[in-house]
Amino acid sequence: MNDMENQKDSSATPSDTEETSVKAEELVPEYMKDTTEEQQLEEELTGTVEDTSLVSSDQPTDEEDDDDDLPVVTHVQKFSDKQIKIIQIILGLLSGAVIWLAIGFGSASDNVLLQYLFVIVFAAIMLIRRMLENKWQINTRVFVKFWLISLLICLVIFVIYGVATGAFTKQS
Repeated sequence: MNDMENQKDSSATPSDTEETSVKAEELVPEYMKDTTEEQQLEEELTGTVEDTSLVSSDQPTDEEDDDDDLPVVTHVQKFSDKQIKIIQIILGLLSGAVIWLAIGFGSASDNVLLQYLFVIVFAAIMLIRRMLENKWQINTRVFVKFWLISLLICLVIFVIYGVATGAFTKQS
């Protein structure tokens, strides 16, 4: 039995095993391999890309070249996490109060368009919040939480005021 195993081992030459083994680097396509900084710098200086069939997303397109003409801001003041949280709390509370003011002015008015003023204010707040969230890559969860808290507080104030003045019990 050992003779058969030895024959199998001796029949496999080192060149056979080298041909069948494949390096992991050979399986990775060229566009997925990491390039060194020197290679990237050389490509930028010469303006050539090794594989022209695949365009890297890091290379600017003609449309993106137009944006490069914009002035570059070199000094941007960064806010700390605590400052961002405080700003979001204040803006959330103010946004809820503004919506309730719009509801109050709209309900007191005979103008139909003013009655829908709160919808316009609500939509503007939502759009501005989403725009700032995408532009600065910050999470606005604190803003939304305090916005909802402010809406609930104003609702309670509205109900207490209505009950105290008898606005809910008046019959027209």
